[in-house]
Amino acid sequence: MTKINHFVGVDVSKDKFDVWDNVAGHRSYPNDSKGYRQFAKQLPANSFCVIEATASYYQQLAMYLYEHDIELVVVNPIITKCKQLQQVIVIYLKQNTSLKNHIPSLESRGVKSGVLIRSLKRQLKQVRQEIDLLEAEMQSLIQQYDADLFVNLSSIPGIGKKNSSFSYHFNQWFSRF
Repeated sequence: MTKINHFVGVDVSKDKFDVWDNVAGHRSYPNDSKGYRQFAKQLPANSFCVIEATASYYQQLAMYLYEHDIELVVVNPIITKCKQLQQVIVIYLKQNTSLKNHIPSLESRGVKSGVLIRSLKRQLKQVRQEIDLLEAEMQSLIQQYDADLFVNLSSIPGIGKKNSSFSYHFNQWFSRF
C-alpha cells in the first residue's frame, strides 16, 4: 500500500484547471493534454488529487491521472457546497436557541419589555430569516444536482424538505464509504 503524503486540490473549468497544494501553492494549467502533462510532471511522488466534478470538464484530466497511476478522487461539488451551508445553518441554529432561551431568562427576572427584549426579538427574527434563506439555497442546490433523490426523500411520510436536505447530505457523505 502506497503512503500518500501530498494532497492536491484541483478545480477544473472549460479552458483551464487550477491547482493548489500546501507546498507549491496555486498554479494554473490549460485544460488540455499539454496541461495534463505539465501538471503530472510537477506532482511529487505519493500525491493524491481531489478533483471537483464540474460539468464534464474534469473527465479528461481525471482519466489522464488515472492512466498515469496518480491517485485521485472526484467529488460531487454539491457535497462541498451543502457542507458549507450546513455548517453555517448549525451556527445560526445555536444562535437561535441561545436567543430563544435568553428571553424567558430575562422575563423570569422581571424584564418583560424594553430595549433588551426588543433587541433579542429583532436578532431572533434576523437569525430565523438567515436560516430560511440558507435552507432554501441548500434545497435549490440539491434539486439542481439530484432532483430525483430529493423528490424520493421528500415523498417519505414524515420527512419534510429540511429532513430531505439533511438526508441527502448524509446519503452523499455515507455513499463514499
